[in-house]
Amino acid sequence: MKTTLAITLMLLLFNNTKSQTVNHPGDSAKSFEKKGLWREAGFPGGSEKFQEYIKENLHRPANSPAFQGRVITWFVVEKDGSLTNIRVVRGLSPDIDKEAVRLIRESPKWIPEIQNGILVRVAYTVPVSFTLNN
Repeated sequence: MKTTLAITLMLLLFNNTKSQTVNHPGDSAKSFEKKGLWREAGFPGGSEKFQEYIKENLHRPANSPAFQGRVITWFVVEKDGSLTNIRVVRGLSPDIDKEAVRLIRESPKWIPEIQNGILVRVAYTVPVSFTLNN
């Protein structure tokens, strides 16, 4: 019986923690967005393109244990869209954790965040799921 690897990204759990916040009484995020003063950081092409990137580029290491679960990664989207300070917050095994970090590290530059018309650094937490299907 052949075991295959199914890889999914849990974007519903995609948690974004901003390193800076904008607090302007009477102004909503929508009004900033309409004026071009606010834009959330993200993968070029959106979450669907990020899922495609994950599926095409994530590989389970050959000697890794047959664990299933999520590796929770944390990183900073810099003002130029590069990803830095990539870490594993919760892992499965050293080999699998290393693969999740490699995947994030080799990601194309993201679209940087704009708050109140200013480029800002933003921290993201992204779970990467590893699932074995029989």
